[in-house]
Amino acid sequence: GGGQAADQVAPSGSTSGGSDVAQQNSAPAGGKIGNGSKGLVIGDSHTAGSYGDELDRLLRAKGAQVHTVGSSGASADNFISGKGTTVGYADHKVNGQTEKTASHATPKLEELIAQDKPDTIVVNLGANFRGAGPAGVKAQVGKLGEIAKRHNIKIVWVGPPTTREDMSNPGSLKKFDQDM
Repeated sequence: GGGQAADQVAPSGSTSGGSDVAQQNSAPAGGKIGNGSKGLVIGDSHTAGSYGDELDRLLRAKGAQVHTVGSSGASADNFISGKGTTVGYADHKVNGQTEKTASHATPKLEELIAQDKPDTIVVNLGANFRGAGPAGVKAQVGKLGEIAKRHNIKIVWVGPPTTREDMSNPGSLKKFDQDM
């Protein structure tokens, strides 16, 4: 399915989907990625797959220096602990090289920040912790937010994608967005 942006996290207050993030002009202080900015994209299977490939391509086409890491099955905790996944991993490195493997340790966000020194972090997570309940969601989102805040880096949160359950129960995604 296609991704849906959580509109409450768009830096300008407007809804922004994955491709919209790439279409914004350079203004790193506002959480936008464009010419001359540095972006770090982290996410789950969507980022490890074609969505991540295209988002990385679009951000680079706008002149941004980008590092995109997708770890299938990951939640925010994977990027905190470094716990790996075994169902797909993609790493679009800043130098343009791409590594895709079935299993790989998920890089820790702290290490990625130290390595890349991004202006903005685009987070594409949510599908793998939707069942965590409000406290679990808040804890995971909060941990990533604390790290970004400590380094004075803006976050743009994209996702999670709409599921079949959301189509029959539209309130489920709205409730998750509120929990986030």
